[in-house]
Amino acid sequence: MITIRTLLPLFALLACLFVSACQEGEDGGVATPTPDAAPTEGFTLGNLELPAGTFLPPAVESWTPVASHTNEFNYDSKTDPGFTEHFRDMYHNGWRGPGNGYWNSNNVSVADGNLVLSASRRGRDQVNLGVVTSKEPILYPIYTEVRAKVANQVLSSNFWFLSPDDKRELDVLEIYGSDREDHTFFATRASTNYHIFLRDPNTNAIIEDINEQQKHQLDDKSPWREDFYRYGMYWKDPWTIDFYYNGELVNKLRRSTTGGAVRINDPDNVGIDREMFLIMDLESHDWRVNRGHVPNDDELEDDSKNKYLIDYVRTFRPTEAFDGGLIENGSFDDASLENWFHRGAVSVSTEDNEEGEFLALELGAGGAAIQKVIVSPSTAYTLTYRGSATAAGGRVSIHDTDNVGALGSGGAWSGGSLLFTTGADQRVAYIKLE
Repeated sequence: MITIRTLLPLFALLACLFVSACQEGEDGGVATPTPDAAPTEGFTLGNLELPAGTFLPPAVESWTPVASHTNEFNYDSKTDPGFTEHFRDMYHNGWRGPGNGYWNSNNVSVADGNLVLSASRRGRDQVNLGVVTSKEPILYPIYTEVRAKVANQVLSSNFWFLSPDDKRELDVLEIYGSDREDHTFFATRASTNYHIFLRDPNTNAIIEDINEQQKHQLDDKSPWREDFYRYGMYWKDPWTIDFYYNGELVNKLRRSTTGGAVRINDPDNVGIDREMFLIMDLESHDWRVNRGHVPNDDELEDDSKNKYLIDYVRTFRPTEAFDGGLIENGSFDDASLENWFHRGAVSVSTEDNEEGEFLALELGAGGAAIQKVIVSPSTAYTLTYRGSATAAGGRVSIHDTDNVGALGSGGAWSGGSLLFTTGADQRVAYIKLE
């Protein structure tokens, strides 16, 4: 990842470089770059696709898994201690669910590496539904996501968070996946929502529901039920919540509407400020029941339709989150490599080291990448880099300077720092990785 921080009196550029193989010259050594008045000539700006299935939390130095809100569901049974230690197959309190739904522990199971939340008939008018809740609530900052295949039902497949006082709610996923002909609109539009509930202090009844819903479609407008997809959320603070679908930022919640964000409208002016339970479930919402959108017996008895499958839920805390002093630049966390120029064998992948899982830029033979950074004239900068190389070594350089930093071969992590001072009229610096 690349981040830029202001560390007075110096500006500091902090760079993590990950190199799997470097550019080699004819003699087998590292090729020496030729000074060029146009350093990005022959390079492509952005649009480097991320490999399918790559785990991608948003930009941050590193992430630490939160065991209490993470599970791969690789068990023979939900009675396995790996599941029961942190999750339970019921709602966090005694409520049985909205509409004609009835949350039932019998509709929760684990099979083939998936958490299975199912729907079944309950008497004449009700529907049994599966729900799983974290045993403990959790507070920001976190990144959390599920990889899931939603149920082919008029019911709602959900991944959401709710405060113990029922006054704050964040919905990462809410989708009605039915293949009924007249339900295509809902099946192709998954929702992210926030809710701030004003409640009667005596009865807990909702007096007002302040909310905003955003709907999201796949590029080809196909139904979300047809495959497993990733649904994630970075809850950074009470006023900063970003939603990610398949690694793409699809919705931003903020204190105001600046930057294309959705405004969090909170009369108490505290935002999403309290701990919340993590919940995965099926629901039969009141407004759907009132319109006659209820599952029929054939749909409930069809095993290909009545199951909401969750491959995993993963939750992380930032080890060192971005905060103040940033200069705007691109980073490896963005699948498009925005603000990065690249050439040759360049890719992005997920790597692991002693600090955990992170996103890496990999350079193969002939591969190179350049970052164009906006700088201030007559200013001292420090470029700090860290990475590994498995072939003849890697290098970091600053265009039009003699500053070159090397990474030794052998795969061991190493790094260093380069000092440079911008010219009196300089507004741009080019940092090259190869």
